[in-house]
Amino acid sequence: MASLGAKQFIDAYKESYKMIPDEFWNEFLKEVSSEEFSKLYIPIYAKYYSESDLDELIRFYKTPLGQKIITNTPLIMKESVEVGRDFGQKIGKRLVEKLSEAKGYQSPPPPMPSKGQ
Repeated sequence: MASLGAKQFIDAYKESYKMIPDEFWNEFLKEVSSEEFSKLYIPIYAKYYSESDLDELIRFYKTPLGQKIITNTPLIMKESVEVGRDFGQKIGKRLVEKLSEAKGYQSPPPPMPSKGQ
């Protein structure tokens, strides 16, 4: 059985790839085991949270707000990555324009060939 996180991750992808039939996603989810997922994440959480912290987090995620966070986090992350990528491209383009307009700034010299060449 797939973990809840994996299902939500797939659900976010399903939004972007609406042309792919549900059967594909269902078969893929069968391949993703909760045990495999847990083995990857347990050491990370153990590094930052005590057992008591994790117990409190579990209680929180069972609340309506916790459930809302579980549902929305993959979507928020996906949109955040897209916005960050677009912003990076925008400021990169703006920087190149400013550098080309600026007087006295030149392109850096090409790298020196290595001694082996």
